[in-house]
Amino acid sequence: MAQMQLPPPPRGIRLVWDTGVRLIEGQLHEASALDGKSAPLLALSAAALGVVLAQSKELGNAAAPLSLELVVAFAFLLASFSVQRFRNPPDYTVFVRWARSPDDEIREAFLANLDEAYVWNRRVLARKAVFLQAAVSALAVVVGTVFVFLLTILSRGA
Repeated sequence: MAQMQLPPPPRGIRLVWDTGVRLIEGQLHEASALDGKSAPLLALSAAALGVVLAQSKELGNAAAPLSLELVVAFAFLLASFSVQRFRNPPDYTVFVRWARSPDDEIREAFLANLDEAYVWNRRVLARKAVFLQAAVSALAVVVGTVFVFLLTILSRGA
């Protein structure tokens, strides 16, 4: 019985595949960089919240808004840090079954997975960036509150 011959993979499959892999690697690097920014800000906001809570009596009326602002910033940072997982196709357990196939046939078979992962990862990166920006904005509000609090203290002393 004759086996059915599949048409050969498109000539540009290697270029398209290599470009997709490079783009996904760039996305993973960008996500790592965003997480690298979130981690120290998480620690800073947690420490600041601890100081505010420990010194709430001395801070008076400023303690409540500062605590709330720091909790909001902390929540945004956690959301940025723990947003959905990235996809790094193809799934190895499926991919390994193709070990005896020619490279270009494997690339062609999994090209849709690569494309889906790229689109998915773009959405995840966008969410990470939005949450990080929201956290930075919330921390800017904290700085503004501290500034107003300090001006209030200084104006009382004058």
